[in-house]
Amino acid sequence: MRTAVCGGHVRVTVFSGSVVGQVVFDGDLTTMGATETSRLRKVPKLVDQTMATIGRALPAARASLPGDGTDITGQYEVAAEYFAQQSPFGKATRVFSVLTDGISTVPPDIADPGLAAARADAVADTITPAQIPGVNVRMIGVGRTADGEQRPSSYVGAVKAFQSAVCAKTDAASCLIVTDPGAGGAK
Repeated sequence: MRTAVCGGHVRVTVFSGSVVGQVVFDGDLTTMGATETSRLRKVPKLVDQTMATIGRALPAARASLPGDGTDITGQYEVAAEYFAQQSPFGKATRVFSVLTDGISTVPPDIADPGLAAARADAVADTITPAQIPGVNVRMIGVGRTADGEQRPSSYVGAVKAFQSAVCAKTDAASCLIVTDPGAGGAK
């Protein structure tokens, strides 16, 4: 929604264990109009059309992914390459949003439900993620699984600690790691 209001570029990608994912949507979101009010009135329709496009492409993209795990940390590499290819955009805000349970199942594997925060920090110390300076990172849904399985709150805390520590090493402008989509302003 924010990109449609302000105008900008959006790329939506789904991924699994491989760093390279499937692009579901890649395009500019802009509205035309003689006044700001007329442009803002067109935002809901633009968002609805974009979400419908994404919704239609998502099932085939997900089905094409290998079922070999989830490499969330590797997505920083994809983000770094993507943002390096973009024009500087002046003072435009750059946001890297990842909707994920946060559980990386490829090395380093943090899928053990007994993982403690101290161990998660130690594992994060072994990682050197790609740099994304000036980018605002929002990792949303950490601890929520697609299968609806409840994770112990101590484990969810450890996953958040791991993802926070890794994100801090990317030189991002900010790192927001949350479970509840409403907490991150994810719209």
